[in-house]
Amino acid sequence: MDAVDADAAQAADATLDPNNFPTVVDPVTEAIRLGRLDLASQRLTTPPGSNALERFTLALKLDPKNKQAKQGIVDIAKKYIEFADKNLAAGDVVQFGQFLERATDVLKAEPDNTDMPKEIAAHRAKAAEPLLAQGKSAAAAWDKAGAKSAYEKALQLDPNSAAARDGLKFAASIGEPGFVFRDKAGDAPGPEMVIVDAKLAMARHDVTRAEFRRFWNAGGAAQFAGKEINCRDRESIFRSSKKRNWENPDIAQEDNHPVVCVSWAEAAAFAQWLGKQTGKHYRLPTPAEFDRAARKATGAECKANLADASFKKQFDSRSGSDCDDGYAATSPVGKFESAGGLFDIDGNVRQWVAACGGGAPASVGSTCRDFVVKGRSWISQGKEPVTYSDTFAADAGLNTVGFRVARDIE
Repeated sequence: MDAVDADAAQAADATLDPNNFPTVVDPVTEAIRLGRLDLASQRLTTPPGSNALERFTLALKLDPKNKQAKQGIVDIAKKYIEFADKNLAAGDVVQFGQFLERATDVLKAEPDNTDMPKEIAAHRAKAAEPLLAQGKSAAAAWDKAGAKSAYEKALQLDPNSAAARDGLKFAASIGEPGFVFRDKAGDAPGPEMVIVDAKLAMARHDVTRAEFRRFWNAGGAAQFAGKEINCRDRESIFRSSKKRNWENPDIAQEDNHPVVCVSWAEAAAFAQWLGKQTGKHYRLPTPAEFDRAARKATGAECKANLADASFKKQFDSRSGSDCDDGYAATSPVGKFESAGGLFDIDGNVRQWVAACGGGAPASVGSTCRDFVVKGRSWISQGKEPVTYSDTFAADAGLNTVGFRVARDIE
């Protein structure tokens, strides 16, 4: 073999050597490799054509079940969550939200993952928690602007927060007519109140036996010891007895029924006691305040607790409507529809108001011979107006008469 042939043979052997074969690159493997490099360098979604998200997305297009590519997308989202938390710690709420939005957008490339969206939602909810608490505290203090600001910031952190949206709605109602609230009365909540106008709130229901008992046990019994009143049954002067009292009114009652058989002085004393418990000015409503509220009632039979079929049957009476509201005497408070947010402003019991029998204003300590009651009760027939007025002696109580409290708004 001459030299030329030897050289040719050697060249042929070199060509057939596997070590000299050209390398074939797996595009999926390469995309994942480059994606990891971009991730480490924090080229997460930019620059275009050279970022981790595009690399991992390409790998998934080529191999839709590739776990490494899927994990790479999740790792990008985690990195954005990390950025979001750092910005929140630095007080940058805007960047916090923007980075979480980016994390959410990144995960669209990997829709099979359901855990990461929940983690993002949890981050938002946790970030909003202090502001929700701040809003609740401000709302409880009637700080309308403070509550609104806190809930708006909470919603900025967590746009899907139902608590923040409800808080904003509640904040807008603070101090407005229809706003419902409770003052703290010592170690217990006071009665549920509703704002009637800019200067007045009224209790949503008549004072119950349970509420009156707190006052009675806290000093009311001692205050009125030896001053027992005559309690009339169904307003008859012939059915009047000192044995009948608020605890035993000769009608079936439970603790959630309106208290009856209390004198005007006892009702006024309860309001004064409640004011001391809450630090607010509680009192009996004036006749005019009662009338304004009562006129919102429908006045329809069986829409309020008035004399009806149950009443006629129990008391063998011909007076009353043929409809049946289910109660012969008093009913639990709040059983019938409200009028302007006030329950039983019509029906159930008449109510003591802050006026002497002659019409002069009355307050704690007034020595009038008689006082005014307003409204209709469980013995009233439909022909009585919802603003019905009557007067009863200062030393009298009735099992048809109770009271509700009013509160001046500062």
